[in-house]
Amino acid sequence: DIDKFIQKLDIKRNIAIIARTESLVRGYGEWETFLRLQKYDEAGADYVFPHSRTKPLDLPVNTSNRVKKMQYVIAPTKFPEYTTKQLYSMGYDMIIHANQTERVKIKAVRDMLSDLKKYDRMLEAEKHLCATLDDMKGLTPNE
Repeated sequence: DIDKFIQKLDIKRNIAIIARTESLVRGYGEWETFLRLQKYDEAGADYVFPHSRTKPLDLPVNTSNRVKKMQYVIAPTKFPEYTTKQLYSMGYDMIIHANQTERVKIKAVRDMLSDLKKYDRMLEAEKHLCATLDDMKGLTPNE
């Protein structure tokens, strides 16, 4: 069906490509990182992601010589002391809090299972629940 195929093409247009480089993590340095980011940008990436485990990459302040400004992504997992406002003011365009919610869930599950094992019943483990069964209703749409 032609219309369905056109819908698929429209959906694809709404997908952003994020090109990530591990060059800082691998110790290749900032020069190599910027070279890679520029090549990824020229190849059509919508966003470039200089992954780092030590500190945010210092972004170039003057991008006026570029046809379009590169869109920078950061995942500040290893540097939680930076606020969202600080990261945006440093030139980042997208901030991804990559695994914080998963880490919260892991701790909560461990704590609840520990009490379940210790007391051998759900009564004491219930204190770890932050949602009721009624809260869970309607989380998924009926199709």
